[in-house]
Order: sequence, then structure tokens, then C-alpha cells
Amino acid sequence: MKKSFIFATLAVAMVTVSCSQDESLATYATSDANAIDFKSYVPKSTRGTAINNATELQATDFDVFAFEVSTNKQIMGTATDGVKIAFTSGAWDYDQASEKAYWSDEAIDFYAVSPETLTNLTKNFTSATQTLHYEASATCADQKDVMYASVKNATKGDRAGDNSNVATGAVKFNFNHALAQIVFKVKTYGKFEVDVNDIAVFAQKEGTFTYSTEAWTSVNGPQLYSIGLAAPVTGIGTTAQEIGNASNALLLIPQTFAKWSTDKTNAVALPTDRAYLKVSCKIRNDGGYIYADADNFKDIYMPIAINWVKGNKYIYTIGFGNTEGAAGGAGFDENGNPILNDVLITFDADVAGWTDASEDVEL
Repeated sequence: MKKSFIFATLAVAMVTVSCSQDESLATYATSDANAIDFKSYVPKSTRGTAINNATELQATDFDVFAFEVSTNKQIMGTATDGVKIAFTSGAWDYDQASEKAYWSDEAIDFYAVSPETLTNLTKNFTSATQTLHYEASATCADQKDVMYASVKNATKGDRAGDNSNVATGAVKFNFNHALAQIVFKVKTYGKFEVDVNDIAVFAQKEGTFTYSTEAWTSVNGPQLYSIGLAAPVTGIGTTAQEIGNASNALLLIPQTFAKWSTDKTNAVALPTDRAYLKVSCKIRNDGGYIYADADNFKDIYMPIAINWVKGNKYIYTIGFGNTEGAAGGAGFDENGNPILNDVLITFDADVAGWTDASEDVEL
């Protein structure tokens, strides 16, 4: 796998407003002038259900957890539920006024997660350890762009934290994508033509993300993830065509997952612990059907090795009918037996959008 990286982050800012000098200290401590408020800025990103811009971030809300550094006292949220920040009346604000937090003389560690509420996302925050446990939904449409951010050692006089000497203005959350994004393209060679009804990947479904290391651990639970096309993509020729649209991109746990070990000389049935693709398709050559028929799609299975990194968008291009190269035929059946040995399937994979990279995968 060959990769090159261009990192993109999402930014959310926490701001304060100064008070007049004639306020008493007691009143100022819990006044709106001393509250920790929020605004947002989001650079261009990718995918319809990913966070692409400030407007889309405003629709998701996010959770904030905060701890005093010297005392470990939690001042925002509980161990499993942060303070909800919502975009209301043109600005970020506390969803519940009773949960407003205020600056004190203590340094504060802030942690944030977006979206604020998500099925199968469990938050566990203490002053010592901050983790997210997530299981990606089996339904593509229900998968969301999980993002994380933190600001350490922020104070009234140093609002960006970590001794940056930003005495006024914003305390910024730079949100990063915690998941990997997967999309597919298909093309053909020569006189081959393909119709695609679905593409699915067999990959691990859950894991635990730790803020301090920005890494996933305990990744497990293989599951087949379909892109969920609303209708078949037909008449695919020599120009690579994206299968579906932004809503058919998968958002899955970053992981390393070994590929299914079947090959042309040693058939191995579909595994429960190795990665592969499943493509429901029809294949024609020079106008005649050579796989499936006019009325029915058939499944083809293809081994792949997964090495997904958080924040990367992987674009897998599947090519049918390449006559060059030494590798096998047009994939395998569920028992690991090769099919259409004379119709070579090749892979090319780019990584774009969130982080640019590229990889070549070939049967």
C-alpha cells in the first residue's frame, strides 16, 4: 500500500466576553460575561453525511467535558455524558442554561465529541482517561462522522492552552475525524461492460478510541457492510464510475485486517476472520453476458487487505477485464473457487478528501 498524506481538521472555537470593572467578583464568576461560549469554523471536507462545512456542523451539536487540572474536578458533564452545545439563533450556545460553565482561576482541560448523540457510541471521561467506544451501524445511512477534539491547560489568560499566551478571544477545538471513509468506483477494459447492484466489504465493526494516543484499540467483530444502493449502476465501461453517491460512502473503524487467503490454486471458503469484498454484478463482453444474465445479478467475492487510518478517505477502483498482470481471474465464489479465469479483476485504491494517499491492490 502506498500512501501520501494531507491532513484536514475541523475547528470549533470557545470564546469569552469581558465584563465591566464595576461588577463584583462574586457576580462576575457566574455572569454570562464570564461564561464559556462557542462559535464554529469548518473548512471544506467530504461526503454528504460527513461534516463538510460550518452549516453541517451546526446541525449535529457536540458534547463538551471539562476538568480542572490541579484538582481533577469535573466542571462540565459527567463520566458518560457531556454538556450539549447546540447552534441556536445564529450562535453556539448551551442546550441547557443550567449547564453553563464559567471561567475560574484554575487551568482547565476541555474535551469534545461530535455528534452529541449517536447510537452505539459510548463515552467514558475522567480527568485521567478519555475514551470513546463505537460500533459502526450495519446500515450505511445510519453511519455518522465521529469527530474528537481537546484543548489542554486553558485559562482565562491563556485560552488556547499549553502556554500559547492567547490572553483573549477564542479557545479553539480543532476537530479531527476518528473514522475512515470508504467509497468504490468500477471500470472495465476493452469491450467489457458491467452493471453493479451492490458492493459490500467484510470488516471489523467496533473498537475503543483513546484521546491521549489518538488511536483505536480492541478492534473486533467482523461484519459485512453494504453501501446500500438505491438502484443499480448500469452500463459501466472504461471510464471509472463512482458507485452510488456521497450517501453511499461507508464510515468505519480504522483497522488492519488480513485478507481472505483463497487463490487460484488453493480454494478457501469465505472466512469469518479475514477481509474481502462482495460485488453483486452482471458482466458483458462485446454485448453478450458472460456472468449473470439480463434478469439476475450474481455475487463475486474478492480478497482485500485492509489497512485503514483515521481521517483517510479510501477510494477503491475495481477494474474488470484487464488482460495485463499475472494475478487471477474475476474473483471467487463463496467456496473460494475462481470464476471467469480469463476476466482479470484488478484493484487501484486512492485515499483522498480528508487525507490524501494512494494504494494499489491486485488479485
